[in-house]
Amino acid sequence: MNIKIVLPLFFYNMPLVKSTIGVLASRMQHGPDTLDKVATSYCDCIAAANGLPIILPNISMFADEYLSAIDGLILIGGSNDIDPAFYKEENVASRECLGEKDALEIQFVYSCLRLHKPLLGICRGMQILNVALGGSLVQHLPSSKLHLQPEKQESLIHSLHICHSSIFTDGDMMTNSIHHQAVNSIGKDLRITGRSEDGTIEMIEHIDAPIIGVQWHPECLPESKETRILFHWLVTTSGYDCKTPSLSHPFL
Repeated sequence: MNIKIVLPLFFYNMPLVKSTIGVLASRMQHGPDTLDKVATSYCDCIAAANGLPIILPNISMFADEYLSAIDGLILIGGSNDIDPAFYKEENVASRECLGEKDALEIQFVYSCLRLHKPLLGICRGMQILNVALGGSLVQHLPSSKLHLQPEKQESLIHSLHICHSSIFTDGDMMTNSIHHQAVNSIGKDLRITGRSEDGTIEMIEHIDAPIIGVQWHPECLPESKETRILFHWLVTTSGYDCKTPSLSHPFL
């Protein structure tokens, strides 16, 4: 007897998932509660590139388990500055530092390097990438009025120049800007591939590993060509073998 199982139409129309991307949550205080938070825009951009977003709480004991469960990682922005002790400086202008979170993110950078796992650092994430590899930060930009405009996160605020990037063509582009700190001295094996009009470092890339940091917030500009390129790079680089629901079944 031949048995034919007809699967629901939505099963066949499920999108091709290229890779699973972990998003380490930012940490914030809301009254008496400590919250791990991820803006939906990060996940939306991953999904638009056919990636599967997985939100990761800041639980250091599960760091290895997190990395084994994902193909790529995003270290996102947040309101907490990196503790200057991690780049051997006194705190002169850093705000709301959380040393435990800094240590967890630095651990993730080391692990991604060791495992050759793709990593995208956004805003604070780019800064932690630089610090993890021995670089330092400008604790408060003289031009912070230009760069710190959170109320205009979906607007194009200033230009930056891309040069010798592995994913973007050379030239000028416009970005948003939501930061008061920036990369100062560059970390080991990193190269600068983007600067804003005032010389602030806006993009860094590892010379060998699939690791990129951007100072702007691409997730807030989902229709931007650069945003689509950036998340497509992360998702496709993370997934060597495309994954899709199996249609094999003993009765088919």
